[in-house]
Amino acid sequence: MKAVSVSAGGVCRCIAIRTVNQKYLKGTLKPRAVSYPHRNTDITVPSAGGFFFPHRRKLEVFKENYSPDLLRKITYAGAHCTSSFESAHENLKTLAEVDISTSHIQRLTVRIAKEFDSRDCELSSDWDKDTAAPAPAIPIEVASISVDGGRTQIRQALQGPGVHNPSWTETKVGCLQVLQSHETPQDPHPQLPKIFQDKKSMKQMVVKLKGHAHNGVQEDSPPSQEETFNSKNAGADIHQEKDSYIPKILTKFVVADIIEAESFGHDLYHKAHLHHLHTARRKAFLGDGDRKIWSIYEDNFRAEGWIPILDFVHAVEYAFEAAKLCTDTEALCWATYMDFVTHIWQGKVLTVIRRLDKNIERMQNCSDCTSEKLKDTIEKLIDIRSYFKNNAQRMNYTLYRKMGLPISSCHVESLIKQFNIRIKSSEKFWNAASVKGIVKLKASILSSDNSYQQFWNERYHRQAVSKMIYKNSKSAGLRMAA
Repeated sequence: MKAVSVSAGGVCRCIAIRTVNQKYLKGTLKPRAVSYPHRNTDITVPSAGGFFFPHRRKLEVFKENYSPDLLRKITYAGAHCTSSFESAHENLKTLAEVDISTSHIQRLTVRIAKEFDSRDCELSSDWDKDTAAPAPAIPIEVASISVDGGRTQIRQALQGPGVHNPSWTETKVGCLQVLQSHETPQDPHPQLPKIFQDKKSMKQMVVKLKGHAHNGVQEDSPPSQEETFNSKNAGADIHQEKDSYIPKILTKFVVADIIEAESFGHDLYHKAHLHHLHTARRKAFLGDGDRKIWSIYEDNFRAEGWIPILDFVHAVEYAFEAAKLCTDTEALCWATYMDFVTHIWQGKVLTVIRRLDKNIERMQNCSDCTSEKLKDTIEKLIDIRSYFKNNAQRMNYTLYRKMGLPISSCHVESLIKQFNIRIKSSEKFWNAASVKGIVKLKASILSSDNSYQQFWNERYHRQAVSKMIYKNSKSAGLRMAA
């Protein structure tokens, strides 16, 4: 190495010019060891880590070192539009031309999801229906709330690497809708829809519904071509036939969480009041036969005049199962099913209950009633009868069609599938806090309101203000020290 001394304006500067030292390359020159007597090996200096661009605040770049637009894309890919963080990595690399590791996408998504959950809890705790925003200028005519549940696996936190004490937990999803429909003095569709009269379609639907009713694990892969028929298709077909009433969806709000039913009911109540759904003149609350759903209704919505409605597709499933248990041949089974489901469609569920009573009595008086198979059949029929009896007051479908109310919870069933694709799998084990934030974030993305964008706007504002406060406090401390 050679050094050249340059004098400029009375100041001597040294410019180092690096040259190749041939002796060093040949090995004849050994590096000289230098000792530092005052060196303290216990003191370490952290690396600079990020960059210190002077315009980072103008570019809205903060601790993640990503612009808000890119961070929003990362979060959207990690929480919503893919089935895994690996898929999010591939999508970002292909569509956004950003190569970010899977683990980094996971850390950023979970961090944002927890922030969203914390912010949502703050808003819920500060909300007061007496000080809520005024009702919209255009009154809400029809509103509906549908509730259903999915499943996901959680693992015990703070136990180190690996999966410890995994367990299944229920994800609860609520779909709140503002609808537009008309009341009619007569039943707009007294005839049973054709899809429920098709034998092949009904068999596929019952098999599909039984698969969702079981507690088995359903992978996050998309359904095959033969499995495309599901309760959503059946529920949608109710409103697609000619001369049928069609409740038009104007806006949709989604609520999702993994908390217990009582707290989830409070969140639904808060959301309904926040968007003034309780002011609608016609209000429907839909669900299947799960007792937790109807406990939510009794505790939060019954007093405000919401009409409870049992999902018609689930009633069809029970009618089909009852027909199979009451008959011996396929032809007789189909005829019995058509009789049951036609009466249910017309709101005559008490007729179905009386016919089940006759079949149960006939089997109990049978000479072979002591056989285990017949006992099991009788027990199943008694359970189905109890299902219809417990929900009879929620099955007046003729009246609901006259009022222009929905009779199927197909929309929340569809939402459950979207949530399950992201969080449910035999190989996915979540921390409770992480999956709680992710389902809330996904619910906000699926909603028609502006809550997702509003979160990002407030997040930037909070970070900008915190930087200003820190900078001002640091300057004040320096002035005091001086």
